[in-house]
Amino acid sequence: MSDFVDAIKRPLSIPPRFVAYSEKHKIYELFQELSKQLIIDQPDDHILYMKQCLQHAIRKRDIPRIILIAPPDFGEK
Repeated sequence: MSDFVDAIKRPLSIPPRFVAYSEKHKIYELFQELSKQLIIDQPDDHILYMKQCLQHAIRKRDIPRIILIAPPDFGEK
């Protein structure tokens, strides 16, 4: 039992190349939000709920975004 507890408390060592990938694809934020919503909503079927959340995240990610940048006085005359 002691070995199991020690393994849990041991600091997690993640190779830098994995960290870069995780940051690029916002993996930590995705799972943090998924965990938060799962705990708040407490669905009966947690697997189906997570699947639906991930499908929603995919749809949301693929929405084209347009950003307009203009000076503060743009359009004033």
